[in-house]
Amino acid sequence: MKYSVLLGVLSATLFALSTADNTCRPQSVLEANQPYSFPAGWTINSAAEPLAPSQKCSWSADIPQGMFVIIKAKGISLDDPITFTDGLGFVDRLLSEPGGTIFLVHGPLLQNRYIDVGHDKRDIGFRYSMGMDSASGKYAAPAVIQADVQVSAVPIVLPGLIDTVKLLRGVVIFDGNSVNGKFLGSLYSAIVSAKQIFSTRKSATIVALSNSVGQAFMLLQDFDNVRNVVQYQIPYCISATDLCGAVIMDATGGSSAVSTFLPGNNGAEYLTSLSLQQGSSLNLYAGTKLSNDSNLLAVYSPSDVTNRLPQEILGTFRTYFLPSGKATLMYKRTAESAKWTVPRVGRTGFLMSRNYPFLDKNQQSNDFFNSFDGTSSTPFQFTYTLKAGDFVDGNSKIVISGSNGKKEYNAVLDSSSKLGTSDSFIATNPSVEIKNQGNSKGFFLTFAFDKAAFSGSRTITWLVSIGVLLRLVT
Repeated sequence: MKYSVLLGVLSATLFALSTADNTCRPQSVLEANQPYSFPAGWTINSAAEPLAPSQKCSWSADIPQGMFVIIKAKGISLDDPITFTDGLGFVDRLLSEPGGTIFLVHGPLLQNRYIDVGHDKRDIGFRYSMGMDSASGKYAAPAVIQADVQVSAVPIVLPGLIDTVKLLRGVVIFDGNSVNGKFLGSLYSAIVSAKQIFSTRKSATIVALSNSVGQAFMLLQDFDNVRNVVQYQIPYCISATDLCGAVIMDATGGSSAVSTFLPGNNGAEYLTSLSLQQGSSLNLYAGTKLSNDSNLLAVYSPSDVTNRLPQEILGTFRTYFLPSGKATLMYKRTAESAKWTVPRVGRTGFLMSRNYPFLDKNQQSNDFFNSFDGTSSTPFQFTYTLKAGDFVDGNSKIVISGSNGKKEYNAVLDSSSKLGTSDSFIATNPSVEIKNQGNSKGFFLTFAFDKAAFSGSRTITWLVSIGVLLRLVT
């Protein structure tokens, strides 16, 4: 079966005589296996050329099922980009680039599927051809993903690789176990629209349409865990360590989720800022959100956010989930930039092992706080409570220590320690080290900083007061 695709170019504003008379015939029909260029003879190595004035042009083409076409285009405009509308209604925008590649596949006909050149003077060039790098036009070997209910896919852009985002136009997903299923979208469209791509069946087929795609990463999960999520994002950072920017979550029309990814499972993310709409709450999960909430780490509300940040979260993935309302969050990727190690009165939070609460050998972590400000150190009261601990007999323990310059504190939590074990001590540099060998579901503790029960200045004031009292009595 063949599917009709409509492409169009519009130049609605009259302008001065152009350097070339680039006109087109209305309703030109393109043969699926015949390359076509506009202007005639144009290639991706050519410069974009001015359109003739007052044009409204369209092209239609038949794309056989199981095949696809490539459109390579250039357009010059920063304020009014060339737009491409595909069969799902997704609008792709080609800005002032050296050249862009758009892929069209067989799929439901959208009558207004076209290239729109806007309403101003425009330079343009595009070439339409069948297939991958002038090959047969058939899909490469696809990957079929299976799920218990439905497949959910969200694209991942590795830190520092922002320039590869546009290549994800060439990674497309179909419903079911073959490319003959319904076209669901591209990874690029999922990034731009901040939505997950999900199948209607228990399988989905993923295929790359170009050799230039390289490696494409995505988060695949069962749709049952994210069924009501209408906005899903995996933001990308400009660098591997920081420069991640603010993330805006909008759950006014349904739940919003943000998952973040740390390759290598040896770093940390630090939630540093969270603005919540009144009446909203944000759930923080280790890994992806599970429907039974067994991996829930924390719930934040507008009234208690201030004293609970910054917060360190370990693991390869973590997910921020907003059931309703709006939120804006920011995170860092280094302890120094997040000021994670700096104590303050009233601050609370949690400490977790590397892969808590999932069964894994890598459950170590080491957190060290220090109140030294470059001149002096201030003692704080540090309180900790053991909330979860899967101790492997003799091989797992949590070492807690600190000093206030006069007294050392050392404690060990192990398999003999009960959940809820809690203690406080005064120190300028409390530390918590989690050691583990063997498979474990990990460890989780809460902590709080408070004003120390004594300090040097208070002791002096007390002694002076006593001296004054004695003099008055005598």
